[in-house]
Amino acid sequence: MATTKTKTTKTTTEVKSEVIDKEKEELKKKVAAQDKELKALQEKMDMLLNALSTKNDAAEKPKNKKTIKFINMTTGGFTIRGTRFYHLDKQFDFQMFSENEARVIVNNMPNAVANGELYIADHDFVEECELDYIYNNLLSDAQMKSLLTQNAEDICEIYKNANEYQKKIIIEMVEEKQLNNQRIDANVLVELGRLCGVDFMQIEPLEKEE
Repeated sequence: MATTKTKTTKTTTEVKSEVIDKEKEELKKKVAAQDKELKALQEKMDMLLNALSTKNDAAEKPKNKKTIKFINMTTGGFTIRGTRFYHLDKQFDFQMFSENEARVIVNNMPNAVANGELYIADHDFVEECELDYIYNNLLSDAQMKSLLTQNAEDICEIYKNANEYQKKIIIEMVEEKQLNNQRIDANVLVELGRLCGVDFMQIEPLEKEE
């Protein structure tokens, strides 16, 4: 009987050991599976966070980096008043400003901006400042640059439709060409002169200093 009892005890112990080993193995598998799921979930979270970060960066960069171009349309130097003073030496000189500084300039110099002496070369920004209804009738820098290369009839028509400030700029551009002995069509001098009341033909070129 003792031998049988010993064998039974040994068998029971072996069975329990096998059960425990099996449970351990199953537990290891569950832990491994959970680790795998957690790792996959973490990777998805990282991808989502990276995507959101990239999207936010893309949305912010254009706003932070965008600059607005201001052009001097007058025939002389022009001083711009923003958070500080800036100076453009001659006609069609320009400077780029941040959106914040550009808004300060518009607030400080509403008349110069509205009459076309200081031209904003950014359609979206002009709309944001609610100046598009004014700018629809202003001559751009490109139009001004090519103006005097056109025929007398077209120049006179453009002059008629320009505002008073830009009419003055056109007259000064013609006078400057005459003073500097730069070629300009005689028909332009006569027809435009008759229209604006200035005798351009009487303007003598400046003598060059030797």
